[in-house]
Amino acid sequence: MSDVLTCWDLLRGAADGVAAERERFCLTYGPVIRDFLGRRWNRRALAQEIEDAEQETLIECLREKGALERAVDADLGSFRGFLFGVTMNVARRFEERRARIAGREAAPRTGDPPPVEPDADPEKDFDRAWATGVVRRARQQLEARAAEQGEASLRRCEILRLRFFEDLPIRKIASKLGQDPARVHHEYARVRSDFRDALHSVVRFEAPGGEVDLDTEVRFLLANLE
Repeated sequence: MSDVLTCWDLLRGAADGVAAERERFCLTYGPVIRDFLGRRWNRRALAQEIEDAEQETLIECLREKGALERAVDADLGSFRGFLFGVTMNVARRFEERRARIAGREAAPRTGDPPPVEPDADPEKDFDRAWATGVVRRARQQLEARAAEQGEASLRRCEILRLRFFEDLPIRKIASKLGQDPARVHHEYARVRSDFRDALHSVVRFEAPGGEVDLDTEVRFLLANLE
C-alpha cells in the first residue's frame, strides 16, 4: 500500500498506473469536473453529455502520456489550474462537436439558448466547483473521524450540518434537537473549529510545501461557495 501524503503523491501514483490511486483520483476530482460541467451546461442541450464529458476528462488525465504525466513532469505548484485547463479543453471539444451537429441540422427555433452563455465565466465556475469539492472532502473527513469518536461527535456534526450547510439559526437547531440553545452554541463553536482544521488538512494536501496561507485559502474557498 502506497503512502499518499499530498495531491502530488496521488497524481504520481495515478500517472504510474497504481490502481488504488487511479481510483482515488477519479473519486477526488471526478465530482469537481462534473460540477463544473453542470454549471457550464446547465439546462442546455449539452447537459445530457455531462457524464460522458467527465469520463473523457478523466481518461485524458489517466491515459498513457496523458495529462497527469505532463502535470507531474512539469512539477507544478498547483494542480487546480492544470485540471481547469484540461477540463476546459474537453468541454470545448464537446461544444464544437455540438455546434457542428447543429450546423448540419435545421436552424434552431427562435429563443433556443446557446450551448454556453456569452457572459459565462469558466474560471469562476471552476473555482466554485473546486471549493465545493474541498468543502465536501473536509466534511467527509470530519464525519469519518466523528464516527470513530462516538455519539457526541456525530451530534456536533449534525449541528454543523444544520447551521453551516442548512443555515438554520441556533435557536431553531436547539428546538429541533431538544437541547439548550447555549449548549448548541458551544457545541457549534467546537465543531466549527474542528471543521476548519479539516479544511486546513485538505488545503495542505492540495498545496504541499507551505505554498499557500491556509486561512487565506479557506476564506477563498468559502467565498466561492453558493
